[in-house]
Formats: sequence, C-alpha cells, structure tokens
Amino acid sequence: MDPTSTSTSNDKSLFAGRTVVLGVSGGIAAYKACEVARLLLRAGADVHVMMTNAATQFVQPLTFQALTGNPVGTSLLDGSSPVAMAHTELGLKADLVIVAPTTADTLARFAQGRGDDILATTLLVTHCPVLLCPAMNTNMWNNAAVQENLDTVARQERFTIMEPGSGELACGVIGPGRLPEPEDIIEYAHTLLRPQDLKGQRVVITGGPTREYIDPVRFISNPATGSLAIELARCAAFRGANVELILGPTHLQPPLNVKVTNIVTAEEMHEAVMKAAKDANIVCMSAAVADWTPQETKAQKEHKSGVEKSLQLSRTTDILAELCSSPQKPALVLGFAAETHESDKELTEAGKDKLFRKGCDLLFVNQVFRTEKGFGPGASQGLLLSVDGKEVTVGPASKADIADSLIEAVAVHYNQRTARAS
Repeated sequence: MDPTSTSTSNDKSLFAGRTVVLGVSGGIAAYKACEVARLLLRAGADVHVMMTNAATQFVQPLTFQALTGNPVGTSLLDGSSPVAMAHTELGLKADLVIVAPTTADTLARFAQGRGDDILATTLLVTHCPVLLCPAMNTNMWNNAAVQENLDTVARQERFTIMEPGSGELACGVIGPGRLPEPEDIIEYAHTLLRPQDLKGQRVVITGGPTREYIDPVRFISNPATGSLAIELARCAAFRGANVELILGPTHLQPPLNVKVTNIVTAEEMHEAVMKAAKDANIVCMSAAVADWTPQETKAQKEHKSGVEKSLQLSRTTDILAELCSSPQKPALVLGFAAETHESDKELTEAGKDKLFRKGCDLLFVNQVFRTEKGFGPGASQGLLLSVDGKEVTVGPASKADIADSLIEAVAVHYNQRTARAS
C-alpha cells in the first residue's frame, strides 16, 4: 500500500474510564458473569455488580466484590449497605449496563417496568445503553410470554438483546438458551459505546456470493461468505442505522437487529438492490456478484458423456454502475473491489479505475488470496479510496475491525456531505 497513507484500526479503549453496571440474575449461567466482570476490568472499566436475590444463591456477592474492588448491590432496602442508593446513583452514572444472565423472571420485570429489586430499579433510572443476555431453558425461551416480553423490551431504544447460543443446556435439553461466551458478550457490548452518528439513516448492505445455475446441482460462484457484509451491517446498526442486509448464500448467521433479504442469483441481487436503494441514504456494495451467468439453465442434471460441451455465458447487470448512474443514487455509495494483482501499485491503480468508472463515492479495494487474506471470515486488509483523492490503508485486521473502520469512514463522509448540503 501507499506508505504515505494513514492506517486505521479499531479503538479497543472505549471501556477505559467508563462506569459499567453488571447485572446478574439467578440462573445456572451466573458463574459466567465472573469472567464477564474480569474482562471488563481488563479493558479498563469501573465495574459495579448488582445481583438479584436468586443470583446470590448461585454465586456469592463476595466473589464479585473481590474481583471488582467495589461493593456489590444485592438488596434494595438494606440501609446498612454502602450501596443502598446504588439503584439511583449508579443508574445515573452508568455508561453501560450489561445483564448476564438475563433470566425469564428478570426479563419480565424489565418488560413490566417493575422496581421491586435493586437491578430492576436501576434500569428504571438509567438512560445509558443496556445489553441483555438472555439465558434459560429452551422451552422457556420459546414460550410466547417470554417472546412477548422480549418484543416489549426491544421496542425501547436503549435496550439491545443478544440472542442466546444453542447447544446442550445444564438441564440436558438441546436448543437455544445458552448464555453467550463472556468474550462474545464483551465484544458485543463494546460496540454499544460507539457514537450514534448514523442514527435514523437507512443503510443498505450487500454481501456474500451469488450462484448462477448451470443445472439444478451445478452453478458458477466464488468463495465469498458474506462475513465482511455481516460485520458491516452489525457496525452500522450499532451506530443507530436502520440496516437492510441483502445476502447471498452463506452458512454464516446475520445480525439480529437488521432486516435480511436473502437472494441467490445476480438478477435477484439486482432487483433487491434497486428496490432497497429507492429510500436508502447509504449503500455499501460488498457482495461478490457473478459477472457472468449461463445463457441457459438446464431443467435436469447434465450427466457425463464422452462429448465435450461448451458453456455459453451472458454478462450480468453491473449493479454498482447502474445504481451510481441512476436518479435514485443514494447520498453515499461505498463500492468494493477484490483484486488479484501482485503489486500494491497495480492494486491501487485498479481501485482508482473502478472508483471513477463506476461512479461511487468511496471504494475499498483489497488483494484476495494474499497471505490467506480476503475471502472468508479471516483477517483482511485493503485501501479505502475516495473521490476527493484520499487513500487510507485499513488493516491488516479482523473482518470485524475492518468493518468498524469502514463504517466509521462512511459515517464521517456521509455526515460531512449532508452538512454541506444543508
């Protein structure tokens, strides 16, 4: 990459100096909250733990006090406790609240606005982001009343719900209901401290491959998995955007808090993008769309024979170029280019050519298959180009960090552009 360009990376210090309230409710997964507290402390947070009465039956308050160095809130009415008024004092002071685990009973208290324990009362006072990490028996999780409570809580802007994991639970049932791993909770919570600089903006993101079928069992495609698009969608949503993710075939799970439109072919991608872009503010075109499609798709599987066959292909629609040249072009379009050039100079030149030829505002170009970077969920790096001539090296870093840097750049460019327009 250009040695004079500026590198960006994900800022891992957002917890430093922040006050985090860790709520622990009474489930078998309460022991994992000890690791959540430890990881928060390692990240520089000032951690204050509040426990429901049931939680104290699983983990002793003294454990959390020893870990955090702060008194532990357990009773709303204990006048002898040094944190007797913690539900108001900490509720107003907190930068973030994490409730892990969130049991069905605790969730019901939050949904009903009850204030009959120290944790529920704290959430009535606080205005900061709240991350709920449900953990319970699978049948409880699937119960209509629990799902209704989830919907009620999710309608409150400050609440974010982290979907439980699936697997074998402590009760022996196999299914959803496991508390996510502490590392995943911290990563998820970290993003809630991001600025809300895309709040209310409609962002459309494309991702994954397309499949152009030759017959019912064979198709033309590529190794894309949609991993970067999924992280882009997650980052944009965490910054307050209303996100639609148009996603090709993938085994990866999209984020919970975005609208997902599944497609298979390039033509389906084209139709979905042009429809979604009509009222979008920002479009990020990270999908690896096939450039060619068979002129004919056989109705039955083509069996082997001794005769050589040729495949007639037609060019697919150039979705990025059409979008950027259409009257409905959004205020900002981020394009992507996956290149296989050997040199950084060739990579940059190819990116600049595509940036201006397609007519997008920003373009992220990266070299795929270089030291196993590019396609798939692994590490990546690339060059972010803008029409004003700026070149910024992004990475090498994980797809999550790459996405965070790209969405931050998108937010800056978009807000600068709209500010000038007003």
